[in-house]
Amino acid sequence: MAVTLNASTTTGLVQSADLSGSLNLQSNGTTAVTIDTAQNTILQAQTTAPSLTVNGQLVMNLTSNTNLRISVRGSDGTTRVVNLTLA
Repeated sequence: MAVTLNASTTTGLVQSADLSGSLNLQSNGTTAVTIDTAQNTILQAQTTAPSLTVNGQLVMNLTSNTNLRISVRGSDGTTRVVNLTLA
């Protein structure tokens, strides 16, 4: 059995759960993150990177099958980006 949490309909915080299936985190009805039964965290590919507005934020975007973009906004307010090509 999979458990799905949707950001637009879920309030509060799940503190603990015993899951026999996967856990899906959704935003606007689209699954963004899945934690499967083997505890693998699976991020869904995003086509646009969010703008980082808070110092200390880190965002990882799988922008294609072969590219991972990592963006970090430092304590100095500067956003730095690296694109990793996946083999």
